[in-house]
Amino acid sequence: MLHALTTQNALQQQHHNHHHNHHQNHHHQNIHGYGVDISKEGIKLAARQYHPNIHFAVASNFKLPLLAKQFDLVIQVLAPADNKEITRVLKPKGTLIKVTPGPNHLQELRNAIYKEGRQHSKKTIDADFFTAIGADQRICTPIALETPAIIEDLISMTPYQWHGNTDAKSQLIHSAPTTLTVDFILQQLTPAPSETSDQ
Repeated sequence: MLHALTTQNALQQQHHNHHHNHHQNHHHQNIHGYGVDISKEGIKLAARQYHPNIHFAVASNFKLPLLAKQFDLVIQVLAPADNKEITRVLKPKGTLIKVTPGPNHLQELRNAIYKEGRQHSKKTIDADFFTAIGADQRICTPIALETPAIIEDLISMTPYQWHGNTDAKSQLIHSAPTTLTVDFILQQLTPAPSETSDQ
């Protein structure tokens, strides 16, 4: 899913997690944003869970239904998107937080479904569109699965739904692992000078 937010304090929200709820609500009132995904069910679920100031639409990340140069922050989480579209909606000094799978992300699924499971390759920054702000950050940790049924749901939300050995996937669902590795690479980017001057 892709989120686009506009607020002077958008990037500061992470620093207020320890405050009381009424302080959080005060800051949330300054946030106005939109979430976009091609999954209708995913959008319904997100709309029930997020703050009322965040609105959602079923749409493609390659043709965002958003006005140009209106957003301070775009969050791209495990979703393909068009760099030109993202720079179109970001303000010239806006920020893109891009979350991509790390090399060991869901390695238990990958190793079970493929005979020779390959690690996820690192995503390079397209210098024509973005400049990095600081170093990449990595989060890699095992998580416990509450129920084996989660494996089937998880497969349906990933490219493994269309790829890999069908019998291996069926066996994996019926003998699900109790833990999975989640591995994320976080990049903080800003539009390249050439992009901001051309638009």
